[in-house]
Amino acid sequence: MRYVRSNTATRLTVGPFYDKTDGVTPETALTVTSCKLTLMVDDGGVPTLVLDTNPTASGGNNDMVHVTGDDAGFYDLELTASNLNYLGRAMLAITDAATHCPVFHELMILPAVVYDALVLGTDNLDVNVAQWLGTAAATPTVAGVPEVDITHIAGAAVSTSSAQLGVNVVQIEGSDATNQIRDSVVDDATRIDASALNTLSGHDPGETIMGATDLGTGAGLTSLASQASVNTIDDFLDTEIATLIGYGAPPSAAAIADQVWEEALSDHSGTAGSTAEQLAAAGAAGDPWATALPGAYGAGTAGKIVGDNLNATVSSRATQASVDTIDNLVDDLETRIGTPSDLGGGATVAANLADIEAQTDDIPAVSGQIDAATTLITSVWEAVVLTDFGNDPIGAVGNDTTHVHLVGLGAEWANDTINGYMLLLVDDSSGWTYATWVTDWDASSELATVSPALPVTPEGGVDLWRLLTRRRDSGLTSAEAQSAAAAAIVAYDPPTKAELDAAVAPLALEATAQSILTDTGTDIPATLATIAGYLDTEIAAILAAVDTEVAAILADTNELQTDWANGGRLDLLLDAIKAKTDSLTFSTAGQVDAQVISAAANSLTAAAAAADLGTELATAVWASATRTLSSLGFTLGAADLAADTITAAKVAADVGAEIAAAVLTTAMTESYNADGSPPTLAQALFVTMQRLTEFAIAGTTITVKKLDGTTTAYTLTLDDDTSPTSSTRAT
Repeated sequence: MRYVRSNTATRLTVGPFYDKTDGVTPETALTVTSCKLTLMVDDGGVPTLVLDTNPTASGGNNDMVHVTGDDAGFYDLELTASNLNYLGRAMLAITDAATHCPVFHELMILPAVVYDALVLGTDNLDVNVAQWLGTAAATPTVAGVPEVDITHIAGAAVSTSSAQLGVNVVQIEGSDATNQIRDSVVDDATRIDASALNTLSGHDPGETIMGATDLGTGAGLTSLASQASVNTIDDFLDTEIATLIGYGAPPSAAAIADQVWEEALSDHSGTAGSTAEQLAAAGAAGDPWATALPGAYGAGTAGKIVGDNLNATVSSRATQASVDTIDNLVDDLETRIGTPSDLGGGATVAANLADIEAQTDDIPAVSGQIDAATTLITSVWEAVVLTDFGNDPIGAVGNDTTHVHLVGLGAEWANDTINGYMLLLVDDSSGWTYATWVTDWDASSELATVSPALPVTPEGGVDLWRLLTRRRDSGLTSAEAQSAAAAAIVAYDPPTKAELDAAVAPLALEATAQSILTDTGTDIPATLATIAGYLDTEIAAILAAVDTEVAAILADTNELQTDWANGGRLDLLLDAIKAKTDSLTFSTAGQVDAQVISAAANSLTAAAAAADLGTELATAVWASATRTLSSLGFTLGAADLAADTITAAKVAADVGAEIAAAVLTTAMTESYNADGSPPTLAQALFVTMQRLTEFAIAGTTITVKKLDGTTTAYTLTLDDDTSPTSSTRAT
């Protein structure tokens, strides 16, 4: 018997499963979906079928899987809460007659509180006292608190007139109780004597006892404490009582804070969720500055951001000297180009840019000044780069952050001839241009190895490459190139606005007039002449093509006119079709009446018919829904089937063999006769075959299954469930 919790999804170990052939070999690789899972529950004393289904392999309500590592044939079965939403005895069966021996488990479905108390130990059994020795227990005055009434002590009845319990001590240590108490108090030099007790007994309750005689002459009470010690105790009690009543001055906030912060964490860190627990955990975490970044920190955390971005020493970046150089260049440029009127005056950046544009948009292109600027740019470029080539799309083979496919370059540059050259990559997706150096060149694969690595992987056919012939080892460092460019910029003295206005004034009108004369006197006429010649040629070609197409259309329409004329080709064809259709009759709309085709004997010869005419006629006849002999014009009477009427000469020699083969090799349609009804040959064979191959026995019932092994075909009843001697068909 196995206990399970009511209305709770449960996983049960089921098995062991043994092979049906020998009954001892464990089955560890069952096709669980072929098994039958049956769960019966005695619900309220009535056997109830709860489950009659196949287990599922995964993702279902009743998954059954082999236990990992098991070799004894045990499986893990899931039962849902609704499967177990009952109380009482239950029987679980798992069967598959074709594979394994039946597996049975007895279950006891317990209420949740009982299961938790007996099995899990997480709850207590509910116990209610209903009777004491057969008498109903009294209703308690306070709910949940048992009410006990004592009626006798030592066999004597207890008075019921008072709520107090009177106790009479009869003996102490086996002797008379009165003598025991008296002897322990009087008649001893160290105890209170009898006269003192008599004196004390003469005072009223609450009366002050005064005088030495009240204490007696013995050494009893006088030896207990001196008056001074009694006074000391009295003073202590007075102080403590005053403290309890008035409490006195409370501790200050500083004193409380000191006490809290100086309290040992170990005394409180065991309380879950307490501040002491959190502080102890933080202290045990170790030094945060010793944690590697970004380490295991996730995206968006400070550790991840700092680790990914602060990946070099600050001193490896721009020095103060280089920053000062840039600042000086900016200051010099500002001095040379002037300052917009409202720059720094609180205006927006857009307003400042508009002011700069207003001051510079009328600067004309003066050849002398432009030449000077061009000379400046050329000198800076030649100081850094000698020449460049390429600007072609990247190839598509072997690209990564350290390799670039320079397609088309292998035919011109041998191995290693461009080593040390600067390579520029124009990234199409971002618009950025990245620079690196070629460290190795393989002309056969046209693959350049570069360093440092590019921040992106080049995209073949999209990104562009450009090669600068300034070698990395030419002696000009990056700092020298920056210095040369900066020196050239500083040395350049651009013209002022006044100088540009004075220089351009006499040239503007002449330049404009010359441009107009050039356009109207030379360029426009030549262009117009070219356009006119092109149009003439194209129009002539179009007209010629149109003439050809029109001529073809006319020829076709002329032929149609002749064909449609009375006696023409199409007219004759239509007349012939009409003559045929006129002979058809339509008693029913849309349906041609059956026609009788008459022909003289042998008028339809093989030469006059299609080679497959016989096949087509046979197919048409047997495809008809009314392919009976009478519908085909034949009658078949008893005389036609009389004995010896069909002789061997009238049938093929192998007709018997063919009939036998057809009967013995044609698959029968599964069917079973009803109990008591005569079967057909096929029904008799199926009843016999399935009784021998697919059946299950439960008690006195034999259930015979159909070919699918699951559906019931019919049932039989045995005369005894242990030693049967006969069976009778039941369904």
